[in-house]
This record gives sequence, structure tokens and C-alpha cells, in this order.
Amino acid sequence: MITNDFNKKLRGISDALRDLGYTDTTIGLRQRYWKEYCGFHGGLDIDEESMEEFLLTNYGIQSGNINISKRQYEVRAALRNLLEYRRYGRIKNYHTPWFKDLPWVESFRVITENFVSHLRSQGSKPQTIVNYERTLKRFTNHLHGMGADSFRDMTPEHISSFLSNSIPDIVRNLRAALCHLRVFLRYLYLNEFTKDDLSLFMAKEEKCVSFRLGRKRQSFCKSI
Repeated sequence: MITNDFNKKLRGISDALRDLGYTDTTIGLRQRYWKEYCGFHGGLDIDEESMEEFLLTNYGIQSGNINISKRQYEVRAALRNLLEYRRYGRIKNYHTPWFKDLPWVESFRVITENFVSHLRSQGSKPQTIVNYERTLKRFTNHLHGMGADSFRDMTPEHISSFLSNSIPDIVRNLRAALCHLRVFLRYLYLNEFTKDDLSLFMAKEEKCVSFRLGRKRQSFCKSI
């Protein structure tokens, strides 16, 4: 049951985030997770045990697991905010992009790091490199989750699966993410890390993705 006291507590936590520069959109999303936790637990009182129970039961997040989706990251961040505020009356400004919690998959690390070095040598801007890293961390974690631990094991089905599962999270940067993946796949082929040029497959995938989003196909990036 939502009471005036409950709303007062939510305003206090929300104001603490707002003072740290969090956007109203992010705060609104975290309020939703706090309310969900309240319904699960019966109130906003929280400790590590109740937080971990909620995350595991409602979102399948196991303690210590860092290979998580954007949505899982956001709900965990919301509960951490709640825990810290309820415990100390404040929130530290430790916000980092969700993908920073994703690890590099070791079996892909050397090749992906060499690709990033290639981008730097070509004069790519630091933010561009960060954006590529975000896409490639997600992609290689997805490959690993599907049982592929080498780029030579990669198939068009892996790419389709990644895009299908990622659309809800990357829709705002869809053109850039597709471009990143196509450029990277071309790099793999040119450097003989894959037998086939899977970047050619991306043209079909870009069209399918645009169709699923109800958009007309657009030009995504120049060929490398």
C-alpha cells in the first residue's frame, strides 16, 4: 500500500539522486524498481540479504554475477541506491555506464584489444572507441553465452540472435551499434580471424532490424 510516508521516503531518495545529476528518466525507472521491491518485501527496509533475495527471485541475478543485461544492471543499481540511502542517508556518486560491469571474455580478449588498438591508430576519437567497446563487450559475451569461444565458431545465427536479444537495449543507438558490428566483422575477415566475411550478412540484418522496428532502411555507415 502506497502511503504518504512511503512517498516521502521515495522523494528523499529521488532528491539525493537528482543532486548527483541523475536524470528524471533514470530516477523514474529506479522509483519503479523501489516500488516493486516494496511490494515484494512489504516495505523499504532493506539489507544485503533481502536485496539479494529480491534480485534472484524477480530478475535471476545471482550474487557476484557481473555478466548481466542492461535491465538487470539497472534494477541492481536501484536496489544498491536504496540500501545505501536507508543505511547512511545519502548516496555516493558511483554511477558508471552499465556495460562497464561487463567483463571481456578471455577467449576473445586479444583480438578485440588488437581491434581497439587499430581504431586508435586510425585516429578514432576516445568516445568512438568507448562506443565500440560497449558493443563488442555485449557481442562477445553473447557469443560466449551461446557456447562460441572463438570467432571462427561464429555463425550468422549468432549475429541474428545477438541483434534480436539486444534491440530493446540498443534501440537509441541502433545505427551506431550495427555499424560497429559490421566494421568489426570486416576487420575479422581481413585479418583471417574468420573464414567468411560475415560483414556481408549485416546488410540483410540491418534491413530486418529496421523492419522489426517499423522503420525504413537507412544508410548506416561507410564501408571501411
